[in-house]
Amino acid sequence: MSVDLTKILIVDDELLLRNGIKYICDWEAEGFKIVGEAGNGKEAMKLVQELQPDIVITDIIMPEMDGIDLTAQIKSQYSDISILVLSSYDNFNYVKSIFLNGAGNYLLKPNLDASQLIETLRKLKPLTKPKENSIKHTAEYILLKMIEHEDFRSNNALLSLEENTGICFDSNEPFYLLNLKLNCPPSDIGQIKTVLKSELATGINTKKAAIAAYNKQNIVVLLQSACREPEIIKLFDRIMGSSFMLQNAPIAVCMSEPFYDISALSRIFHNTLNKCEYGFYFTTNIIISDNMINPSYVSMNTKEISKELDILNIERVKELIIDYVKAVNETLSIEPYLLKKNIESQFYFTIQTISSAGFNVSELNKLKIKFFRIIDEVSNYVELIKVINNAFNDIADTISIELNARNRDVLSPVWEYINSHCCEDIKLSDVASAVHLNYSYLSSLFRIKSNESFTDCLHKARINRAKELLRTQNITISNVSTMVGFIDQSHFSKVFKKLENMSPKEYQKIFYSRNVTSNKK
Repeated sequence: MSVDLTKILIVDDELLLRNGIKYICDWEAEGFKIVGEAGNGKEAMKLVQELQPDIVITDIIMPEMDGIDLTAQIKSQYSDISILVLSSYDNFNYVKSIFLNGAGNYLLKPNLDASQLIETLRKLKPLTKPKENSIKHTAEYILLKMIEHEDFRSNNALLSLEENTGICFDSNEPFYLLNLKLNCPPSDIGQIKTVLKSELATGINTKKAAIAAYNKQNIVVLLQSACREPEIIKLFDRIMGSSFMLQNAPIAVCMSEPFYDISALSRIFHNTLNKCEYGFYFTTNIIISDNMINPSYVSMNTKEISKELDILNIERVKELIIDYVKAVNETLSIEPYLLKKNIESQFYFTIQTISSAGFNVSELNKLKIKFFRIIDEVSNYVELIKVINNAFNDIADTISIELNARNRDVLSPVWEYINSHCCEDIKLSDVASAVHLNYSYLSSLFRIKSNESFTDCLHKARINRAKELLRTQNITISNVSTMVGFIDQSHFSKVFKKLENMSPKEYQKIFYSRNVTSNKK
């Protein structure tokens, strides 16, 4: 059995907002579960019938069917479902209509935060009565009640366990709580619990163990044993290494520190539940302890990513993001859902930048939706890196195809402008404005088509102008340097020698002399 969570359906036509709500908090730790999402009211009604949510969080203005009609239809067919409306300041008048149709509450999108959202949802949370049947006398039922309900977290609950199940915990001995994050179909949970009971009885010789399935994703074990932490860890290492567990395995096990106060059970449970999520960073079964998780925060190098995006260097952007994932993986510094959220945000920013550079992003927007869906489903960091690699390769290919399809002579007016104005203090932004091209797009064109930067091209134009002056006029190197746009003579000489394999003075000596001699003849 698992504790019933309040089921939530999210309805909004903005995928980024839906993802934001999905990852705004640890929903299951707060007593809720996101069971589905829809992009409009029409899709939502199908999911309402299929999923039977307790609460629907909906936007107002959406295609196909808006939030007003959606609320009316839900309330006419499913009066027990609560509705929470997300509203913008500029559509507050719609909120009045939606309340008339039965909405329970509303929140403003610009001010949305986790604590406010959870508090509002709890007010809408339907009251449920415990089922009056024999299940409530099982160890699983009692343990789950101890986890979820404050009234059950007492020595009376331990007495209830003993009376109904024969499991006799001693309040004077330390408890251990183990949380197993599962990666198996729900049908295998019963067999996994059977294996655990058998191994606990034989491995550390204890019958003081209550085992429960939680939300079809975790198994919780509350135990006492004469053995202490090292022996318990060794036992679970062996259990997790068994062929059965490797095939149906928990991807992570988190064991609490020993504790005596049973009233702290819920807090300890949710702490281990959160830490189990760090199994994402491992490709084999792992027992996670407190000292493995680094509280320091690894930040993404967004400044460098932005710089590379300006020139549409997608390969380098991909490398920087993957480097970030690897750094987080090495330090275990943030929870996986936050890592995924950061990656999704960067992917979104990448496509926005490409759009600003004048590219058609219709295909990339389709890729974005696919990418977000796959990101949500990946179960470990290795898969995440593969997804990032494939997605950014697709972006690079899309850009390359469009560039090749464009006019190959697109840089001709650029060369003309540079050659005509090279002696002036011009920048790439000046050129982009003069030839009516987007700055980021022009920067990428230099790199892709000419394999040179704008500065390289400007230097070539200035040196060509300098060579003409050195051949035809008897003027100082300093004056030539200034005339062709260099501020510093030494810099001019360095660039000149790099391009011509000789100094300006040597060039003038050779070619000006020849020119004078030729004119005399």
